[in-house]
Amino acid sequence: MEMIEPDAPLEVIPVANSRPLTVISAIANAAGGGRVPLLVVDKHDRSAIDALLSEPFALADRRDGFRRFHTVEHRIQLADDSFACITTDEHLWWTEASGRQGESSQLHLMAGDKPVVVFDAVEDLACPAPSQTAFPNRYARDEDGRFVLYNRAGAIGRYSGVSAMRSDGIKPVPAPLVPEDHLDLQSPLPRATLLATADEETVQYTTLTQS
Repeated sequence: MEMIEPDAPLEVIPVANSRPLTVISAIANAAGGGRVPLLVVDKHDRSAIDALLSEPFALADRRDGFRRFHTVEHRIQLADDSFACITTDEHLWWTEASGRQGESSQLHLMAGDKPVVVFDAVEDLACPAPSQTAFPNRYARDEDGRFVLYNRAGAIGRYSGVSAMRSDGIKPVPAPLVPEDHLDLQSPLPRATLLATADEETVQYTTLTQS
């Protein structure tokens, strides 16, 4: 691992929880300012943050060269300002997968072990926003504040809110946390993150173990 300059200043950041976006955003803010992040974390969040920042750094997994991404609280906003959703009982997650021979890896939205949406590249999910037909379903508020559910042909239902949609088996699609969207991965600062955990009258400091 490339080492940081010895005179790089520390930035002490209390971290409110172990959610991946919370942690990565804290690291990005410090590293973007040329500082080594020192995250002050609760002992109950420590193991989850350790797992997030261990190899593969900021990823849920990496197998055969393909990355599996953590998901975040943000929703997928589409070109018409509606939001992507899926009718499924399965867990939704994002992964890269092999495209056609000679092409770059694709981005797959998985429901359980089955791909339900495929993009040609990770970048296709960012800017510009995906088409309103990119996902099987989408939802948006109407003038009365209710959520209108659409499929690719048109409106198919109305709900009082997201909870009502979920109870009917409709899940908003979570966004993937793509590390390079938040961090300069060429910089040594993100991987030089230090953790501080208070336990009664002592504070334990550790560095990340990177391979």
